[in-house]
Amino acid sequence: MSQVWSAVGRLGADPVAHKGGKTAFATGSLAVDTYDSGARGTLWVGLKVWGNQAERLVEMCRKGTAIYVYGELRLEEHEERQYLRCNVTRWSFAPSQPADRDAPVKQGAAGQGQKKRGGTQQYGDVEFGGEADTDLPF
Repeated sequence: MSQVWSAVGRLGADPVAHKGGKTAFATGSLAVDTYDSGARGTLWVGLKVWGNQAERLVEMCRKGTAIYVYGELRLEEHEERQYLRCNVTRWSFAPSQPADRDAPVKQGAAGQGQKKRGGTQQYGDVEFGGEADTDLPF
């Protein structure tokens, strides 16, 4: 069983490059924060990234890097254990949230600065947060 999936999380270790036939790929693990009935947890998902996306991931990311992934999520079984794996088709850097919302924001990935202004957070040219749009069509 598989389904399209996207998430934001942090890499659990440095991604590892592999050569399989003609196509390069990389593997890694993603820690995604979960919240269930007020309890915090972590969902660990194995990642497999192909081609140029894999090369960029290995070159630009390290353990703890916050990334957004989009791909096909599968439930796999190995030695009678089940685990989740995402075959990533796209990934990008995700803005990292400071532990204290009023703390200064550190430099983002690949030299892109993050700036915080009045309830919003800017990452590169994109601004997050601010007033909620209450005129949504759904």
